[in-house]
Amino acid sequence: MNFPDSMVAFVLVMNWLYFRCGRSILIPVVSRASANMSAEIFMTDPDSKIIQTGLMLVLSVIIIVRERRLFFARPETQ
Repeated sequence: MNFPDSMVAFVLVMNWLYFRCGRSILIPVVSRASANMSAEIFMTDPDSKIIQTGLMLVLSVIIIVRERRLFFARPETQ
């Protein structure tokens, strides 16, 4: 159950980074790479991954609350 929850939280944060950085793919890629490296360096076990997922969910909720227009507004047509 942890994996789908963490996937949702991480996708929300990565999408927010992508749009906030002017649709630059570099920032989300670097962020994802650093998250993978830190997980490998610290050799996280399943219990700490649950804590990480909880923190990511809290961060994604904060981002959604603060950036409601980004996630829920209709895109502007050109």
